[in-house]
Amino acid sequence: MPWVPLDLPGWRVYIVRCSDGTLYTGCTSDLERRLHEHNHSKSGAKYTMSRRPVELVAAIGVLDRSTAQRIERMVKSTPRDQKLAKLLLSASLDVVDNHDMIKAGNGARAR
Repeated sequence: MPWVPLDLPGWRVYIVRCSDGTLYTGCTSDLERRLHEHNHSKSGAKYTMSRRPVELVAAIGVLDRSTAQRIERMVKSTPRDQKLAKLLLSASLDVVDNHDMIKAGNGARAR
């Protein structure tokens, strides 16, 4: 799969942790904007609106929307305790030597 570093243009598949401890998975071409929407805007997902603030748990970068949506569906269909592992494993072969392609959140609040 065509993975891209998070600091280059492309699509992102991400997982955020909501204030109630639940996880939300999504995809976007602008991760910072989307995190801001989840936390501060009516443009955020309905699911996260009542569960603010959210914090980034993990994100991977891919080249195109269809790949991002496929991975998003795969992660969303995975049981909660396996979601992060599923996202990370979907990128593992290409990420082993390039940690810039994946970001695991350190608990810092998304802005």
